[in-house]
Amino acid sequence: MSRIAALSLESELAAQVLQVTEDTVVVADEDPHVCAFNHSAELMFGYGAEEVLGQGLSMLMPARFAERHRHCVAEFPAEITISKIQMGKKVLLAAIIRDISQLKQIEETLRASESKCRQLFDEASVANVVLDAETTGIPSSNPATSALLGYSREELSRLTAHDVTSDETRPLGPGIRRGSADSRSCRLAL
Repeated sequence: MSRIAALSLESELAAQVLQVTEDTVVVADEDPHVCAFNHSAELMFGYGAEEVLGQGLSMLMPARFAERHRHCVAEFPAEITISKIQMGKKVLLAAIIRDISQLKQIEETLRASESKCRQLFDEASVANVVLDAETTGIPSSNPATSALLGYSREELSRLTAHDVTSDETRPLGPGIRRGSADSRSCRLAL
């Protein structure tokens, strides 16, 4: 294969990869005018490539960042990676854009779920603790645990499960009777 044929094949391959990638790719020159706009960009921004190529990059930006509105109605959270490409004397900027709206929704759902779990944990009428699996420390406990053991939540956060178990050789908190504990589990006896 000749060098020219190889370059032509490489160029065609790059163009095809640009069009089939699911990531949005927008390339602009130094002016900055759009010089590449893939299919995913068309779907994201609501413009066809023929409408965007040669136009100012500002047409793709939200109104608060540019003089013109985007064709799309809504602004969306995005993750953008920008790379500088040197092509001879010409400098291009390639932006790979990912709409992270769904990720933001998942994060908000997770925050709400964590908040609800924290509320249930804190409001439970039975003693609940979170134990560190390696150190048996008590990074978190609920008010019912404090009431039962006689330690504040802050004091409990500095203790380990061994400090509050009923093993004869371990110190006990106020209000705890002696009981039993074996090496496989810890049990509080009241």
